[in-house]
Amino acid sequence: MSNDLRHRAPDTTPPHRDPAFGHWLLTELERRGWSRFYFAQSAGVHASMVYRWTEGQRPEPKQCEKIAEALNVDLDVVLAAAGHRPRQELAPGVIRAEAAALLNQVDEIHLIYFTAWMRALADPRTSDEILARIIARLPGLSRD
Repeated sequence: MSNDLRHRAPDTTPPHRDPAFGHWLLTELERRGWSRFYFAQSAGVHASMVYRWTEGQRPEPKQCEKIAEALNVDLDVVLAAAGHRPRQELAPGVIRAEAAALLNQVDEIHLIYFTAWMRALADPRTSDEILARIIARLPGLSRD
């Protein structure tokens, strides 16, 4: 059996898809009242690329830089949302800032989880890991 790679069929696997990233990006755009087209202009990318991202195509790390700059968010948050960096590797305080931003998106939520989240967020002794666990339990807000 030959190890010659020239005879292998080309890889036709679609780009990595991550519906969670698309949801995250759409949420960020909606929170700002931005259209996909406006965001594309702000990020300096083609509108079709933004459409692919919101449909679940994961952006490359270089593209994450453009996304972070256009949204004015920490690059680590975008890299984690896109699956390029495990959430536990986020810089100290990034998860806390992300949790505070999520507060603006909360409509109706289970009172127990909301109360726990608010208490944990207000307590500077609460670790980012604990905040991440609470966020994961908040209905509709989990990003992992």
